[in-house]
Amino acid sequence: MTIYFETASYLTGLISSGRHMDSPLSAIEAGRLQSYAQRDAKKLLYSAILSISDAVAGIQKRRFSWSAVQLYYSAFYSVRSILADNNIINVYIDKTQYGLKLAPGEQLKKTHKSVRGSTHKWAFFEFNNQFPSSPLCSQEIESQNPFHWLMEKREEANYKRARFVEPDCPAEFICLNGGDLRRFLDAYCDDDTYAFDKEHAILAFPIY
Repeated sequence: MTIYFETASYLTGLISSGRHMDSPLSAIEAGRLQSYAQRDAKKLLYSAILSISDAVAGIQKRRFSWSAVQLYYSAFYSVRSILADNNIINVYIDKTQYGLKLAPGEQLKKTHKSVRGSTHKWAFFEFNNQFPSSPLCSQEIESQNPFHWLMEKREEANYKRARFVEPDCPAEFICLNGGDLRRFLDAYCDDDTYAFDKEHAILAFPIY
């Protein structure tokens, strides 16, 4: 079964049936999109939780490279879920990326040029812009925005290294390597300072 974003399917359906892209959302359209966005948010949250679960299983098996990728994606899915839950989405129409606030009178707007063409960069940019006082934006990790830090770790594992590092352990996983993961998970849930600690953030920040 293919599971599409219901918001995007509804919007592209409207445009395919002749709706002008510059037209503001009507109250009925906004209401339907908000309902679809809530369902999309739940699907994204499911993906985030499953990604963390798979990453923890990978860490237990010392499969650090792929766990780094999964933990990055868990943060990405979580951010998109929060945005959708707050009626903020993005959509591609004829290969052009747009952002949209799901409220009557709102219109499709091309995304900022610095993130255009990347849903990942759009999600983190939009989250930082919409929720600057969020605890997730409250501190840096090694002098970097935490989302950018996670993205860098994912890119190192996925793109920059010629092969996965195993059986070696990357620096960001050293404290987890062979440790009691259950104890770490309990600590991360109880104490949010771990989320921005470079020795713990690879797992603690996505959980946060």
